[in-house]
Amino acid sequence: VIRSMGAHSMVTGDVDKDGRDEILLGSCMLDDDGTALWSSGLGHSDKAYLCRLREDLPLQVFMVSEPKKTDGRGVSVVDAATGKLQWSIGQTTYHVGSGMVTDFDPKYPGLECIASEDRKGGSTDKYLFTADGKRINAEQSDIPGCGNWIWWDADLLRETIGYQPRAVKTNGPSIRQMVMNVQKWKGEKFTENIEGGVLAVADIEGDWREELITAKPGELRIYHTNIPARDRRVTLMQDPLYRSYIAHGSMGYPQAPVPSFYLGE
Repeated sequence: VIRSMGAHSMVTGDVDKDGRDEILLGSCMLDDDGTALWSSGLGHSDKAYLCRLREDLPLQVFMVSEPKKTDGRGVSVVDAATGKLQWSIGQTTYHVGSGMVTDFDPKYPGLECIASEDRKGGSTDKYLFTADGKRINAEQSDIPGCGNWIWWDADLLRETIGYQPRAVKTNGPSIRQMVMNVQKWKGEKFTENIEGGVLAVADIEGDWREELITAKPGELRIYHTNIPARDRRVTLMQDPLYRSYIAHGSMGYPQAPVPSFYLGE
């Protein structure tokens, strides 16, 4: 039942409230005794998020499926304890290669759910849904990417990490180098010219906002916000699910970490 259901990463969390962690392998969940708690039957998922999409909802799993799906379940949400389908995209998908859950738009309650096709499947479409599975009709350019997101400023919306070119002077002609910036989606930029390859996004300083850890040749850099918090919260690293995301960030496809509780506007 669990053959071919794995993803490129895994996380652990107590989804059945028995005091012991289960393992989300992708499209299936292993119980603490190693048996299958449930299997969706959807096959290999490139991304699977164990998360709380809304404050009043139980833990759920948002998953995107790499195999072509004509049953409308290539992007779906299931109950984390039972695997029961909560909602799905309801159309054919071809190779959904990435996904993300994040609250970047306060107009919609809960976390927004983003998914994007991989061009290897013949499509480059991106999809955007509310936590309840309602399609947010937006131009493709208005749907954000699924890459690194970070809690950086003082509110509970999450910021995106974007890339921009920068001219670098050398002894010869100037060269163009890609640097990063932290900003609201389609909005204010907070920090620019961040250099290096991203190693991790994590709350390592303990004020519930997150730091961005990058690497350059011979350098390890830690970028942190200079915006004072407007409230006090326990460090995200105290949450077991968040810590699990950080630990498993050293293998497989990178995923921005999320806690087991709802964190959004």
